[in-house]
Amino acid sequence: MFGPLSFSDASKEDSPPLSNEDTESALCILCPEQCPSQNELLTHIFVSHKMVIADVPLIADLKLYLDYWRVKLQQVGVSDVCTGIQMNGELYHLLSDVLPEDRMLRQGLHIKRMERALGQQETERLDSSYSVQCMFCRHEMSPTRSVYIQHLAEHHNVQLGPVETLVYIDKLLDLVQRQIDNLKCLFCERTYKSRDVLKEHMRKKGHKRLNPHNEMYDQFYIDSYREMDRSWKNNKRRPVPSSSSTEPPSAGSEDESAAEDSDWSDWTEPDSCDLVCLFCDVRASAWKRILDHLQAEHGFDFLTAVKHLDFYRQVKLVNYLRREIYWNSCPVCKTKFQTKLALYAHIKQENHAVLPEETYWNCPEYFFPTYENDAFLCQLDDGEEDIVEEILEETKSKPSQEDKSSSTSQTKTVKTVENQLMR
Repeated sequence: MFGPLSFSDASKEDSPPLSNEDTESALCILCPEQCPSQNELLTHIFVSHKMVIADVPLIADLKLYLDYWRVKLQQVGVSDVCTGIQMNGELYHLLSDVLPEDRMLRQGLHIKRMERALGQQETERLDSSYSVQCMFCRHEMSPTRSVYIQHLAEHHNVQLGPVETLVYIDKLLDLVQRQIDNLKCLFCERTYKSRDVLKEHMRKKGHKRLNPHNEMYDQFYIDSYREMDRSWKNNKRRPVPSSSSTEPPSAGSEDESAAEDSDWSDWTEPDSCDLVCLFCDVRASAWKRILDHLQAEHGFDFLTAVKHLDFYRQVKLVNYLRREIYWNSCPVCKTKFQTKLALYAHIKQENHAVLPEETYWNCPEYFFPTYENDAFLCQLDDGEEDIVEEILEETKSKPSQEDKSSSTSQTKTVKTVENQLMR
């Protein structure tokens, strides 16, 4: 019986969050009103006191900022420190870093937070007594956090970033562990029904990395603490994977599967998981790169060529191409050659890097892989997740038109006032 073959190896203490959104109660800086959260406090200050605080997301510690101005505004009047403007018969005030005192306060809070983060990073770097079990293979990781981060990258292909860019690593690893325990993909943040489904999804889609658009992770990257005058959303701190991804709605997980003991010991990556071209021996480490090579070198747009094929016929097609190339046979005209180089030259010269006749490859025998470690097969899309996403999108409840109108109106009013005051 033929195959499967194997491709040869080509080469042997916690930080204050960056976001000021929280659920802690907050006291108004102008009256005794106690608000359930800082966001509600900001709304109260605007609605009740006609005051806008500028650039709230850029304030390093909003609680300390509000505490300072609460005391200060008890000593002086609002009009003495804030810019004012008449709009629609109402006097609005803006508290911003245009005021030198406010600017110094914001800078001081930023510096203190940055110093705490740098101190924590230095402590983690020098700590040589670190010891913990790997969350996937349960091997003991010691004596430093760097060893663990490198182990996750090399043995499990979980990419958290270079250790020198990380801070509050213990908290980050706990968060990753919690995501995995909750059967949630780290990248697209979908929830899956079982560990096996989650493992296969993250391996197949290359989702063993953090969602670069989730600001929850910003606090774990030291670059997030360096600049004061840029929004975190516009400051690229973490590498974004080449394949684009949006955050899909979560599918429900089953309680019984969450209660089972986790066994991730088999979730390891081989030393070489390169994608091999269908028509030559060129390798690439990323799906997009091998697709670009097929298009540029062979004029073969794989995704377009197979878009009308279901998952199982795609599998048979790839296995057929692999088999023919292995036997030095042209997949299109069936001409045999003495060497691979002669075959490659023929395919290029005759423009035979095309979809062969379906009668050649649509056979049950090609359900079986030609190469047991063919990473190309792992990239084929069965379409199941897209179907689930479409169903969930259709059934997802939408906010009422009244709620949307009210929220939009208030947001526009705040922005209008702030823009007018900043002129």
